[in-house]
Amino acid sequence: MRSVRRRIGEWGRVASVALLAIVVFSAVGCRGLGRFAGRADERMSFQSPLPPLAQRHLSLTQIARHLTTRAQQADSVRLQGELIVGAAGRRNPRQRFDLLLFAKPPDFARVRALQNGATFFDVLLRGQNLEVALVPERTLYRGSVAELRQYPQVLGGVDVRELLDSLFVESALLRKLWRGGEPLFYASRDHYEIRFALPRGGEERYRLRKADLLVDRYQRFVGNRRVAEIRFWRYELVESKYLIPTQIALEGASGASVLLSANQVSVNEPVTDALRAPIPSADLQVKSFAEAAREF
Repeated sequence: MRSVRRRIGEWGRVASVALLAIVVFSAVGCRGLGRFAGRADERMSFQSPLPPLAQRHLSLTQIARHLTTRAQQADSVRLQGELIVGAAGRRNPRQRFDLLLFAKPPDFARVRALQNGATFFDVLLRGQNLEVALVPERTLYRGSVAELRQYPQVLGGVDVRELLDSLFVESALLRKLWRGGEPLFYASRDHYEIRFALPRGGEERYRLRKADLLVDRYQRFVGNRRVAEIRFWRYELVESKYLIPTQIALEGASGASVLLSANQVSVNEPVTDALRAPIPSADLQVKSFAEAAREF
């Protein structure tokens, strides 16, 4: 149990930065793009790789025990797929990008988005050092993960800690359950909902399907105002044991909204020299995250 908790904690840190690129891109790299002209995922249906559970009326303790039993963490994860950024109005079509994402805990991640074969943004995490290159703007943001979190406007109001754990949402939920405390627990006909109190009157909500205990929605609130929502539409069971969400819709308070759909998933690959290679900065203007915040 202790080793499982340690691995989940490591994944929580690196997964947060692995999806950081998506939110930075939607909030910074696509200024002028607004919300989806209608949700891009409004006609989607949930796809589960798991058989239905025999028992549909579980306590919170039973749910935590079941999730702990099936928890498996890979050494690394590589995703390839499509990233869609929405735009408001019919004259602004959705923007589509090819996405390459590699994450290896505790302190390495590389994320690239490409359009017509050319890099659009590139993110590199090494230790606590973070670089975010927005190629069309010829800008390289450089600093630490902690520094970026000081400027929520850079992320369009999105909280990195919760939102960007979405690649490993089940692990994030387990970490919160293991901390103790008294989360609120609700049950409806088809779902369970677990609510955790946050500082300053905030709250986060995990909704789990009764059929298989997979999280299909995460929400974060400040008071009665919803400031972030993640909808999970598809999971894959890689190598028969690693549960990874492969279709995710993300929305932030400012309207930053993206849809990620992975079509290739692999696990336990090594970090190659190409992945480690620094982001070239010769033709880019280097800025801090504080400078990025002042531009909004």
